[in-house]
Amino acid sequence: MVQYQGFGKNTVGYNLRCIRWFGHLLNSDKLTFMKTLSEDSRRPYILDALSNYTKFLDDYFNTDIYHRKFEYLKKGLKRSKERKQYFTGTAPSLQDLERFYEALVEYGYKAALDFFRILLFSGCRTWESRLIVRKIGEKSYFTVNNVAVVHVWKYTKVKNLYITLIPSELLEHLSKRKGLGRTSCIWKAWNYAREKTGKHLNPYDLRDFYTTWMRAHGLSKADIDLLQGRISIKSIQEEHYLDIKTPTSPFIQSLAAKYRVAMEPLIPKFLQGGNNVF
Repeated sequence: MVQYQGFGKNTVGYNLRCIRWFGHLLNSDKLTFMKTLSEDSRRPYILDALSNYTKFLDDYFNTDIYHRKFEYLKKGLKRSKERKQYFTGTAPSLQDLERFYEALVEYGYKAALDFFRILLFSGCRTWESRLIVRKIGEKSYFTVNNVAVVHVWKYTKVKNLYITLIPSELLEHLSKRKGLGRTSCIWKAWNYAREKTGKHLNPYDLRDFYTTWMRAHGLSKADIDLLQGRISIKSIQEEHYLDIKTPTSPFIQSLAAKYRVAMEPLIPKFLQGGNNVF
């Protein structure tokens, strides 16, 4: 009697099972897609099955939206895998950032320098850096205690950056920009700095540094979560009572003062003096 071995992983039957088990992920967001598949050993087979399925749907309905959505979700999974590959569990040191920054200065592409500065002084996500530049161009900010308070998103979602703080020195420069340059050129400059320094620095490493630096200089977890776009449901409810929209708000004045004190040691290194010029 031949023992049943089940479906082989390269068979049509196994592909259909993957579609039945994981097809719902095509309607999910990038974070859910990444969390579900990032640790699954069957990931290559699942992705292959979903790719074939979305191509079939596009052919059947004469459209391109299904496979395009799949590629969008898959790209987020790839970036997560790349970040995990180089993740060390520690934030980069200030000396590492200084060497990396000097390499960017040597490369000479100003948009790459500004991208670095925005990530360093705001702790934002990669894609939010362009949004910050756009909001500054739209005058969606005010200044308090030599700190610019930039309003980015509406206060409705837990994963959105609502406000960010940057030094007035950086604001003065960014207000002259119309954009943040070509993404491909920025990554060429970063790759040059990586080879020059031997440090595979990622944008999220600056986000890690920001969190570590701010906690070490007296800001609370709630303050940092607000400034980095990790807003709890309770905080969203508190928005109806907490004034963070006006320069005279005691909370904003206190937060801006603490931020300025924390960032004061970094400003001469990355915004003023020597080769660190705009």
